[in-house]
Amino acid sequence: MTSFEVEIQGNAVDELKRLQARLQNPAPLMTMIGAELDSMAAKAFENQETPDGKDWKELSPVTEHLRGLAANGGSMLTRTGIKVAAKYKKGVAAAHARSGILNDTSSLIRTLRFSASAHRVRLEAGPHPSGVAIHLLGGMAGRNRKVEITARPWWPVTIEKGEANLTPAGEERVLSVLRNYVEGK
Repeated sequence: MTSFEVEIQGNAVDELKRLQARLQNPAPLMTMIGAELDSMAAKAFENQETPDGKDWKELSPVTEHLRGLAANGGSMLTRTGIKVAAKYKKGVAAAHARSGILNDTSSLIRTLRFSASAHRVRLEAGPHPSGVAIHLLGGMAGRNRKVEITARPWWPVTIEKGEANLTPAGEERVLSVLRNYVEGK
């Protein structure tokens, strides 16, 4: 059997020590990862697409109609014949009606945030978790759960069996941040 022993010396030793010191406290790395995921969410809202680049489904005709009514200060009759006034003042609602699929009031995007610790990044939106979840994951909503809401994901995660996993695009970006961190960029 032939074997060789390699001893690391010189600049390589210094570089290994630097890398070891950087990885002793991964909190800054986790903060960088959180910021990257947060920027992916902001881009998703801006482009109205998933972090993987797929367009969000357009709003339903009913939602478009309700936004139009709100923009014009109008009202509508419900199926029961009750007149419902628009929620917004005319000037404000007109701007909201043109603003985007999940951005009619910008209240959702303003609540997106992340927190990081040494071993975890937590993505948060609120203050109404069920309202956030229905837009992020899709599902049935409304009275008696008769309205299907299409998922319009903004974070690069999928949820399967209650567990969150990064999408391929999210994983690629996290790995890029990790490589840059290790290389000291």
